[in-house]
Amino acid sequence: MHGVKKSAIPPTAQELEQKKKQVDSFRSLINGLLAKREQGNMNPKILPHIGIALKYNPEHYTLWNYRRDILTDSMSQPVTEGVEAEAEGVDGEGEGGGVEDANVSAVATLTEELGVIEAALAKNPKVYSAWHHRRWVMDHILARSGAEDRLAIVHKELDLCKKLLTKGDSRNFHCWNHRRHVLTLLTRETQGGRERERETAAKTTTIPSIDMPLTLALIESDFTNHSAWHQRRLAIQQILTERESETSGERETVDMEFELDNLMSGVSMEPDSEGLFHIWYWLVSTGLSLSGCVGAEAEGVLETQLETYMPLYEDEPEHRYPLLMAKTCLFLLGRQAEADALGADQAMNTHWRLLRKDLSSRQ
Repeated sequence: MHGVKKSAIPPTAQELEQKKKQVDSFRSLINGLLAKREQGNMNPKILPHIGIALKYNPEHYTLWNYRRDILTDSMSQPVTEGVEAEAEGVDGEGEGGGVEDANVSAVATLTEELGVIEAALAKNPKVYSAWHHRRWVMDHILARSGAEDRLAIVHKELDLCKKLLTKGDSRNFHCWNHRRHVLTLLTRETQGGRERERETAAKTTTIPSIDMPLTLALIESDFTNHSAWHQRRLAIQQILTERESETSGERETVDMEFELDNLMSGVSMEPDSEGLFHIWYWLVSTGLSLSGCVGAEAEGVLETQLETYMPLYEDEPEHRYPLLMAKTCLFLLGRQAEADALGADQAMNTHWRLLRKDLSSRQ
């Protein structure tokens, strides 16, 4: 895969026999585990055996379900959130202490579970059931952790996602989706909880401050990384739509000319990319005004964009999106008749009518 040729040397009889023994052993292990699940056996001592099977074959979703069943059964104590416990005066003594001890034990078990999942992902980082299980584990760890621990747990998970994306497959959409879920957890932690903790977290971290450096690094290493482009657009949108900071009264800023110039590098490499076009379209139709780039300044940016994409269309008229970019710039510059006249392909005109309607509604 990816240019790596398989060995042309056939396996020896001894290697084939050893492989057969491994397969037979694995099949026996799987059958035994499935029999225990059918019997309703929820003994936690089974978990290490399931872990061995999943390390060998992380795509066996039934075994991931079995792990969740056992973990759920073993954590039967009611969950008390750290913030709620503090509000109710729980201090670790008496009845409250029993619940707290149960939560501490559950968090320790679930933290070990994260290691099991990492081992499975090391074998195959694109297994739906493994990522689904990790999300479930993360949610339960946070539900049972105190307020002072949750932010650190979320940041540790973000560090893992960063490692997988920068050192492994930077287009792994499973990892990107999981990371977006973790970012929502970060938002919850920085916007909720006790006021002092919320203010401290807000001063030290924001989602754009995490996203912008990571996505830029990934894009600069591969301008065709659509996943990184998409996440960067979301970060830019958040920066531009957030209210003024409660602590400093200042807004984070976005250099829109830099963003558009950077995007041009991706479009020049993939002029037929619909994803890159939609990111560009949002930047010029919405992002410019949100960033405060209006009037003559915005016209200057649009003229530059027109000068960029018109030649790209003229040199290679078979590419759809440079043409739509040129038409969009003309329309936003008030040159609607020129925009409508540019390009004569029927399918293109149908696409342009939809964009024209959307542009008109934004004005």
